[in-house]
Amino acid sequence: MRSLLFNLLVGATSIVPALANSMVHNDKFLNDHAYVARAAAPDWHFHITEGCYPSSAYWDGKKTPPGGVSYPGGINQAPKYHGCAPVSSGDRAHDFPTYFRVRKCEYSGGHVEYHVLYDVFFAYSTNRIAGHIYDWEWAMVKWVRVPGNSNYWHRKSIVLAKHGDTTEWDWDKFPNTLNEGEEWVWGKNRDRPVIKFGADGHGLEANMNQIGKWYRAADWLSNANGFPDDDWATANAPPPAFEAGRWFDLCWVA
Repeated sequence: MRSLLFNLLVGATSIVPALANSMVHNDKFLNDHAYVARAAAPDWHFHITEGCYPSSAYWDGKKTPPGGVSYPGGINQAPKYHGCAPVSSGDRAHDFPTYFRVRKCEYSGGHVEYHVLYDVFFAYSTNRIAGHIYDWEWAMVKWVRVPGNSNYWHRKSIVLAKHGDTTEWDWDKFPNTLNEGEEWVWGKNRDRPVIKFGADGHGLEANMNQIGKWYRAADWLSNANGFPDDDWATANAPPPAFEAGRWFDLCWVA
């Protein structure tokens, strides 16, 4: 568990002066989507009580079996999650992939954006009202051309999904961001968002209250182009759901 001093340092990050979000050249959007995804890859954090951590959606070519929950001491006792990824012994969560997709979005009037999806898989949703097998949680970063410099793009906004709803922030208003190499120096308008999986069903949150373990998406980014279009029960946001014309069309979902 983090020390009191560590938590005080994290709590103080909001007063760090902001540094402008860095630009990315157009060539990267045309030829190197992995670079683009890494440029704004989230720092994931988990609520201090988290009991079901993410994992890969497939192992050895087979879909990960669904997780579940049992109550060893009866229904009024704390649940034990099975089928979920193991809890790591340190502050850093065990390795898991963040699936990404990059889409060019063209709108009326010649306006163009690039939208980058970050999608994470859990074997079980820990929602206290209606937990269910399988869970996909996602965020999206929107990029627009830098005014006066059409060869470069920068981050316009970020969208977080939580229990079927979405919340969008202008990039320079999002509470906590960081730069690569300065992972514990947080401020506004930096390069990578700091996002928490909430205590109730993993819904994404911007607040950093009661954070426990962490994991950096940049450590394992997986390109979701060609991702299998499988059945995930009621978990309705796997990467194929963000294709053009689908339920969460990446250019129109938010």
